[in-house]
Amino acid sequence: MNSQDLQNNKKYTKDYNFFKKVWYSITKFENYPEMSALGVPKAILYLAELMIIFSIALTIILFIYINNTFGDDTDDLSYFEKFQSALNVSLDDTQKQELEHTFSMYDIKTLNVIFVIASFISIFISYFIVTLVDILMLSLFGLLTCFITKIKMKYRAIFNMSTYAITISIILRLVYEGLLLLANFKIKYFDVMYTSIAYICLAAAIFMIRTDLIKQQIELMKVIEEKKKRAYEEEKEKKNEEDKQEKQEKKEKENKDENEQKEDVGNGEEQGSNA
Repeated sequence: MNSQDLQNNKKYTKDYNFFKKVWYSITKFENYPEMSALGVPKAILYLAELMIIFSIALTIILFIYINNTFGDDTDDLSYFEKFQSALNVSLDDTQKQELEHTFSMYDIKTLNVIFVIASFISIFISYFIVTLVDILMLSLFGLLTCFITKIKMKYRAIFNMSTYAITISIILRLVYEGLLLLANFKIKYFDVMYTSIAYICLAAAIFMIRTDLIKQQIELMKVIEEKKKRAYEEEKEKKNEEDKQEKQEKKEKENKDENEQKEDVGNGEEQGSNA
């Protein structure tokens, strides 16, 4: 069985905007093949859009966390400490002096804007790369699943489906990061759960494809059997017509011979009476 046959039999006329993709990625695994057929660029664009929203939300959460932790800004030094704590880095004296000098050049509002922009860019780049690696790993599991289920599917299709399958995990990651920062709520083995949920979504879509292919194969067999039955009935009917016609011709021939015999007898009697 070939998943390409399944995709060729579908018309991808639906308008999948970003929010529909998010909703279908979470609730309708059977739509993964259709979204996958939109192509790799569309899948990458979807991932980028999803990570932009993720980064904006996490930046807001981080900003709230920093303000809750350190309180209002009183001077450049407190803001510097806030910045350093948010980045979770240790700086040497030279770097500290450079940053403190940079902070002293701006007021608090400007520093807040810089902090938000820097945090957003940092979060987006780091999480986009990490998520892309997760998708690549997930697609390898998808290839293995296809091999086990004997479904022939191109890698780019599996990659696209993996991109949509990781949607729930990304949303859960955002929720978890928020709980971790704001409530110090930790979940043991969250990364395992993160990967498992994404694989379950992908595997569900693959098994649905297999189910569709099996249904198609059954329907195809029914059509073939129906054609064979129809051909047999037509052949049988044709043969009956031929037998009927043959009998009719035979009967007509017999009647003709019988009439000829009667004519011969009549002619003989007439000749006898004339004699």
